[in-house]
Amino acid sequence: MQEVDYKKLNRSIKMYPIFYGLTADLIFWIAINTLFLTTVKHLSASDINSLGAIGTAIGIIFQIFLIKIVRKIGNLNSVRLGTILLFLSVLLNTISTKYIGFLIAELCYVIGYVFKHMDNVIMIKNLRHLNKSEEYLKYQTRGSTIYSSITLIISVISGFIFNINPYIPMIICLLICFNNIILTFFIYEVPLKIKDEKTEEKNIKSKLDKNIILMIVLYGLFYAMIACGQSNSKLFIQFNLQEILTLKNVAIYMSIFIFISRIARLTSNLIFMKIYNKFKNNMLLILENFLILSFCFLLIGNFINNMVGIWIMAIGFFIYLFIRDPFDNYMKKTLFENSSELVHDKIINYLNLARKVFSLIYSSMVAVILLKLNYVYVMSLLLIISIMFILLIIKINNLVIRGEKNELQNWNSRY
Repeated sequence: MQEVDYKKLNRSIKMYPIFYGLTADLIFWIAINTLFLTTVKHLSASDINSLGAIGTAIGIIFQIFLIKIVRKIGNLNSVRLGTILLFLSVLLNTISTKYIGFLIAELCYVIGYVFKHMDNVIMIKNLRHLNKSEEYLKYQTRGSTIYSSITLIISVISGFIFNINPYIPMIICLLICFNNIILTFFIYEVPLKIKDEKTEEKNIKSKLDKNIILMIVLYGLFYAMIACGQSNSKLFIQFNLQEILTLKNVAIYMSIFIFISRIARLTSNLIFMKIYNKFKNNMLLILENFLILSFCFLLIGNFINNMVGIWIMAIGFFIYLFIRDPFDNYMKKTLFENSSELVHDKIINYLNLARKVFSLIYSSMVAVILLKLNYVYVMSLLLIISIMFILLIIKINNLVIRGEKNELQNWNSRY
């Protein structure tokens, strides 16, 4: 059994929020991606949508085989491979001129993040070794705060830099990605304690408890709904703005709304731990109420045909950004605390798979509805689906939050 290097362990834990903040998404690319692909690389909206659809489908298929690959190369090497693939994704988007090049870039992006997310597994394992697993949420929230702060700044400066030279943001993104690759060599993972090979084999082949699966399903349903609401509410607001303002003013207001939404995301990360410490027994119900409220604001604002109505709709858009990170961090923390570390990589894999599957389902539903109807019907349907989440949330609340954890943790005794 390899001895633990506590100096490297503590350094890795302290560094994690910085690493997470720099790798939560591709810095600068996320701010100018569609603009860069359409105006510089001359891709159509159809091309961009097809890249996303193919990437999601491939990601779902690849996710099925991920566990075998991760267990073969290890969590740490998976994170390193992920950051390398993300670097290649940005590089290919920068130099490619053909559709196939952008498709390969999209696949590198999707698969890269599948591997990169193993950093969550390493972090909770390290904290558990120090008997500090309860601090996972604190460190994860710090990482989200750093990421939110960076994207807030980028939302202001990226457009100006792009206008100077559209390749400058891409070069900066490449440098950040290269820096992230270097950072992975400062990440330390505690060696896994396994009594014997039979125990390890048993855990690898084990099936997840039905209640853990329920939580994974809720994560996929809820997180994909936030993402779907966020992307479609932007278009909903944009279309309403176009009915009362000039195109130039529409662009100005959309920039203002996106900037405020980034402030909302940063604010939620800054205050989340205080809210969690006060209302931890009801966090899921609170987040569910916010989700329902977001759709209500969008629908109510739509029927007020002036700027007051637009600002009411914008509040709904801000809410998606406000609850996104708290939900993600809270669910991962709850799952990790109620499961064996031997299956954390499996849990992360299924969380990503659930998110992708439900994202594909939601986006397909929206696309079908918009063939014949408008966004009022889209938001109404998403609101109804969101209200139905409450049944699953109440069950999970009873299992995990209100002290009935034994039912959720029975499967741990098998190890």
